[in-house]
Amino acid sequence: PPARARSQRLATAVLKPVQLLTPRLVLRPATARDIETLQPSWPDSNLNGWLARNNDQSAGLWLIALAGSLHDVGCVALRPSVMAAPLCERAGDPIEPLVALRPEHRGHGYAQEALKAVLWHAQSASAGRSFVAVCDVPNIAGDRLLRRLGFAPGYEADAGRWRVRQYRMPSALY
Repeated sequence: PPARARSQRLATAVLKPVQLLTPRLVLRPATARDIETLQPSWPDSNLNGWLARNNDQSAGLWLIALAGSLHDVGCVALRPSVMAAPLCERAGDPIEPLVALRPEHRGHGYAQEALKAVLWHAQSASAGRSFVAVCDVPNIAGDRLLRRLGFAPGYEADAGRWRVRQYRMPSALY
């Protein structure tokens, strides 16, 4: 099905925007206003471009804040897979996660904690959906993160500047 139809099904049938709590983080659903303020201030131009293209197609976008803080340190999103699905056999309508943290908040395990909470939420709300991911091959930290979360590496393909590797998660992990 067309990506827009898949994203509308995913957004309405799979996830309800709810606040998620972890031991160290608060993940709150992003609003249109949040996206407008996040885009110009975000230092990562790739994320900024993704937000501009996908803010209406996301299956869920959460802002990440440290517990007890009002300041966002990043965001985590789920969306219908665009890059990974064509690389996966029998992918169906898979969900693809995205996580981005401000540089000063990387290396503390926040990405893993946030993704784990969002994947658990999506798994419990979307029985039978598969999860796939894509990571640039040179991104060693991203590869390690996906493997720690239970994603298994799969095919590699050329995608512009870098080769990318697709990952697939067994559906019963979370």
